[in-house]
Amino acid sequence: IKMSQNNDQTEILKEILKWTKYGNVHQVKEIFSKNIKTNSEKLAYHNSDGKSSREIAKISSVSHDTIQKWWKSWAENGLVSASSKFQGRFEKNFSLCDFGIDVPTKGGN
Repeated sequence: IKMSQNNDQTEILKEILKWTKYGNVHQVKEIFSKNIKTNSEKLAYHNSDGKSSREIAKISSVSHDTIQKWWKSWAENGLVSASSKFQGRFEKNFSLCDFGIDVPTKGGN
């Protein structure tokens, strides 16, 4: 009975999560459109998965300082969170693809 109860709870949580995501998709899209405009920003955000700011800077064709500035702004807007694995690094909270935003192959505008 306990296993069945856990499965039921998991399914209920998945359903709640699905509707919560759906209810907020327009707000998140608006935040993306205001904060992530250029190809460099999109690449940097997409690669914010625990990589160092220097690694992401190379990928995105911007400076290390720029990545640090973007991370700060994105964290303030709920787009990234401090990495639980790597001190001083950030991880994206969303996938660009989930919001219909294409990930470019190179940085720039």
